[in-house]
Amino acid sequence: MKRVYSSPLITIVENVKNVLELHGSRCIVRNQHLSTALGEIPPIECWPQLWVAEEDAERASQIIDTSFADNVSPQGNWICQKCKEKLEAQFTECWNCGTTRHKQ
Repeated sequence: MKRVYSSPLITIVENVKNVLELHGSRCIVRNQHLSTALGEIPPIECWPQLWVAEEDAERASQIIDTSFADNVSPQGNWICQKCKEKLEAQFTECWNCGTTRHKQ
């Protein structure tokens, strides 16, 4: 087994686990109850961890990187191609007509 992800928030670790399972990887979460040892051992060692089989580790890491990369848009403000509404960068769909933003 190999650790592919860790976070102080169990909800994020569980979400990443769900994404990997949707892609066919079998995962386990470790340390989900270790927060009670905080202070006795370093905080980062208490974080929940996501582990996969050694042979799935590289593919799992790529899936994780891709999943998080899609959440950050380097693009600036944009104009909807359909209704010409001006929208801020954080929006992926036009609030006015529902058209999806096209990557440039």
